[in-house]
Amino acid sequence: RFSAPVRRSTEGISWKTAAGADVPFTAQYTAGDSVLLLTPTASLLSFTLYQITVAATVQSAAQNALASAATLTLRTGFDNKDK
Repeated sequence: RFSAPVRRSTEGISWKTAAGADVPFTAQYTAGDSVLLLTPTASLLSFTLYQITVAATVQSAAQNALASAATLTLRTGFDNKDK
């Protein structure tokens, strides 16, 4: 969640594997453009480390840049549901 609405752009937002490979995604803006929901366009790999980075160049709707970049690190698990 951002503290103010952000510009609708994915420029400055990246999703990568720990090895540096890009993860293609779509972006959906909600809550008056203050929440950004990223959805991978392909299944993520099990037991894999990923990093999502929002660069400091991302701007609010009022064209103010973020105070600093933000990085989220996540690791996937195993999907044991019957297919």
